[in-house]
Amino acid sequence: MLIAEKVAIRTLEAVEDTRTAELPRHVVVIWHPLLARICIVTWRLYMALRLYLLVTSRTFSLLQWAFLFAEWSIASRTSSSSVAELGCCMPCDDSQRLTIAAGVAAQTKPRRPLLRAIGSNLPRIDVLIPCCGESHEIILNTIKAACMLDYPVQQLTVALLDDSNSPQLRTAVAELAKDHANVRYVARGKEAHFVFSKAGNLNHTLLNVQNIDWPAPEYVAVFDADFIPEPQFLRATLPHLLRSSKVAMVSTPQHFYNLPATDPLFQALDYGTSILEPIQDRRGFAVCSGSGFLFRRDAVLQVGCFPTSAFNEDHLLTALLLRSNWEIIHTQEPLQFGLVPDSIEGHIGQRQRWSLGVVQVVNVWWDNDLTVSTAHRWEIAKEGFMFAVYLMQCVFTMVIVPIALLSDQQLVSYSARWELKTVLVLALLYHTACWVHDYITAISSNFLCSPVTAQVMNLARYYTFTLLGRRGEVMPRPTFSTGTSWAALSPTTQAKPQPQQQQQPPTPSSIDRLKRLLTHSGLLVHVLLFLLVPVSLFLSLRRNCTSLSLCPAALQKAAFPPALLLSYVVVTQCYVPISHLLNTTVWPERGSMLMQKEPGGVFYPSLAARERALRRRKKRVGAGGHFLMVLGVILTVAVAIWRL
Repeated sequence: MLIAEKVAIRTLEAVEDTRTAELPRHVVVIWHPLLARICIVTWRLYMALRLYLLVTSRTFSLLQWAFLFAEWSIASRTSSSSVAELGCCMPCDDSQRLTIAAGVAAQTKPRRPLLRAIGSNLPRIDVLIPCCGESHEIILNTIKAACMLDYPVQQLTVALLDDSNSPQLRTAVAELAKDHANVRYVARGKEAHFVFSKAGNLNHTLLNVQNIDWPAPEYVAVFDADFIPEPQFLRATLPHLLRSSKVAMVSTPQHFYNLPATDPLFQALDYGTSILEPIQDRRGFAVCSGSGFLFRRDAVLQVGCFPTSAFNEDHLLTALLLRSNWEIIHTQEPLQFGLVPDSIEGHIGQRQRWSLGVVQVVNVWWDNDLTVSTAHRWEIAKEGFMFAVYLMQCVFTMVIVPIALLSDQQLVSYSARWELKTVLVLALLYHTACWVHDYITAISSNFLCSPVTAQVMNLARYYTFTLLGRRGEVMPRPTFSTGTSWAALSPTTQAKPQPQQQQQPPTPSSIDRLKRLLTHSGLLVHVLLFLLVPVSLFLSLRRNCTSLSLCPAALQKAAFPPALLLSYVVVTQCYVPISHLLNTTVWPERGSMLMQKEPGGVFYPSLAARERALRRRKKRVGAGGHFLMVLGVILTVAVAIWRL
């Protein structure tokens, strides 16, 4: 047992550790990084040869240059964790670099242990719950869950930070305070007009309430209004802060208790939760999770509190803390469960706000009030700019693929047959190595993450509309937490009180629902691309193949390995929202996924909800076994190249 700052800390035994078992050490340290290096080397050789052939070609082909740019956009781009936060995988090159970094880190840093603070000699902690117009039922349940945290009551304050200034909510919290004396209600009032966002709400409490209305704590926990903390949350996160004075924050993964059975829209953020966050934590680059984190109050005050330059204050705060030589820890223990948007409109609206927040990071460049240097401000701002460029590249790729296939033009320049064969071999080797690499990555998550993770492309068009200032034309604005509300984001707009029982609107007919999704939600573009790309691919192959085998002409056009890959990416990513149309995604009703241990108590996720959130698995051979078809295509192209 370790004593840190007079607090007893216990390390959980192996039998108490419910995390997914790690891959064998030799796979993590040697074979997986080796495969990643093969991917990177073959990609660089392929790109160098392609550029050489294009530059030395006697004829200029705009289509070939455009297609090469599309290949580069998807396969090789320096990415950040922000992309993974949007629920997508990282571009191939960056994913492979992450694998290499994970192998290096695993040689020196063991997996972070799970800890527990025991006893009652514990420091003072405030639990802050910012809200702005969410359902009162959801908010009050979160407050109750915070009150039931396994922590000495005299050392715990639970404060609701209400930017909607709701009289009904104020009254409800006052009633709750009769049973829990440590509950507080805080509202900024008119001050919310000057500094919008969750960040401004939190800063108001840190600067203007704590140490005035009640004693300032040493540590502060933050939960979104729709996230239910587990009773052991504080005892599980606090020890990591106590063991090192350099640690500013401990974040936890976000799990969701109302996910659809198959999660067709990839709302669970599995790549970030099961792959990215554990690796980043081991490397020393963990990020603030946005909800369910505990931080050292003095550290956040030192960097100027929560940044208000962008919606994603969690990402910006992470950058400021790390660049101020603070450390952030991410513990892989399920300690909170929240809600995902229960409609495709809400899902798109939520991701739009996230993408807008990432791009708004560029505002840091002009923010002279930040405590970091000019060089660090540029590094942070550059990330937002690069993400905006990447979104445009994704949209460009979705457009150029059908154009290239329909044009029936050569996609590769060469002057000698050996040049063509070398390009084809390098391209096929690279894409095959990437598939194997991604499959091993999926195994490391016990197939919680798909072997081919969802790309940002399936919602790139919506993100791009957001950046172009057309957000109001595409989708209603979401609330802070779930994105399901039609209320405006501005906290100056008084949120209308939400009655506990609302009359359900009439269920629309299938035709009306289809029209609304195709027009208002904009899924018509996805449907058109989903149909156009396979048809274009088929027509091109039919024009260039006189038999069942692939001829040399086809290998330079539709059967060119990068063309097949990009076609696959566009079709599969357009299918993500289309699957919602075909199968009518059903989000479970919130109440059906909760259970109450005692009358009048807290509603926690049921065992079935926890099982769905934590034990979900993707199919090892892909939906409908289509990975076997992909393997068949790879073998067919390999035989055609060998016979060339």
